[in-house]
Amino acid sequence: MDWETAVSSKQHARLYFSSLGRVVISAVLWDGSEASLLEIAKLGSGPIEKVGRKLVIVTQEGDMTASIGDWVIRGVNGETYPCKADVFNKTYEPVSCCACCCRIQIDDKPQSQEYRDQ
Repeated sequence: MDWETAVSSKQHARLYFSSLGRVVISAVLWDGSEASLLEIAKLGSGPIEKVGRKLVIVTQEGDMTASIGDWVIRGVNGETYPCKADVFNKTYEPVSCCACCCRIQIDDKPQSQEYRDQ
């Protein structure tokens, strides 16, 4: 899937695979709409405030700001943080199959024994 397609279908959190290792994250593209705000809130690990066209996301490292066009990620430890589109595009690609087939972990939840043994 190219990134134009991913951007046009951004209304729901999608799974993305890291090219840096066997990590799958959930991410939503912030486009300024109420629909993307709701999807980002569903990722949730902390408060998110809309300020004009930006989002202020409270993280363990302090407040971080997402501008329109940034991705908001739920990381492997359940934390939520923004990521600039250029970095996201170099680091992640859409997951095209189910996690159990690839034998990977989604976020920080291990697979059930049933899938690991197949």
